[in-house]
Amino acid sequence: MGTWVVQDIVGTQRVGSTEVTFRPQGEVSVKPPMQGLRWRLDPGPTHLDTCTFQVLSDDGAILQYKGFVDRGSRLEARVSKRSVSMRGGVSFLMRDADGGTSEDFWNDMVPIGTLKSGTTKFIMSRDVNSEDAQLQAADSSTVTSLGAGLRCAPVAEGDRQIITGPSGPILVTKVAGSYYAVDATCPHLNLPMKKGKVTIQDGQPTLTCSFHNSCFEMKTGKCTKWVTGALGNENEFISGVMGSLGSEQKDIIAYQVTEEADGSLTVTSETKSA
Repeated sequence: MGTWVVQDIVGTQRVGSTEVTFRPQGEVSVKPPMQGLRWRLDPGPTHLDTCTFQVLSDDGAILQYKGFVDRGSRLEARVSKRSVSMRGGVSFLMRDADGGTSEDFWNDMVPIGTLKSGTTKFIMSRDVNSEDAQLQAADSSTVTSLGAGLRCAPVAEGDRQIITGPSGPILVTKVAGSYYAVDATCPHLNLPMKKGKVTIQDGQPTLTCSFHNSCFEMKTGKCTKWVTGALGNENEFISGVMGSLGSEQKDIIAYQVTEEADGSLTVTSETKSA
């Protein structure tokens, strides 16, 4: 964990540099307009370990960075606090989440069977001035309660509003005369569900992630489907590949919505009962 300086290189020239912070439980933090998604470290059969992390670019493309780090140097740096380097390549996993025709689907998806890499490589080194203990303390003190509640503008039937909660965006909508509010971030790769499709499944309003088709009941936050394909298309092979990249199946948080006398809404942290 900690903060790393990442340099993107094309040929022999550096084309960009940014900071990436690896947080507990696979969370990634990068500077806007980029958005961090997930990270993981897989021990290798030899002395090299594999680090993989994904980010969402400002043009809607999901980029996967996959690099290799010497295990001995990584473990020794925990004591010495010396810098650790990592080198690897960048893959383009998906270009957007707007869906559309089947032709759009294949144009938006890179052939995942080969995970074709672009010409961009990267070198990253750990920032020795970052304090992992402070980082973990900040994460453990994150406030998830909404306190007295969050105010939201009136929402008409079928419309939606996005409000900012203590741990990320919250989607508020009205379906069949009832109000619903749930986390607007998919736990698979921390991708946004602001534009996720809202449908009725088995009698329950359900929010579907536009990227990899995970479904969540809006009344309880329960996950009913997990990574079944991409961009609204069901595909067993793609679901297997993409499912291995992010977190395990998780629910999201559902909130209580109260309509006020003036038509505005108040969103509280009380979870709706099943």
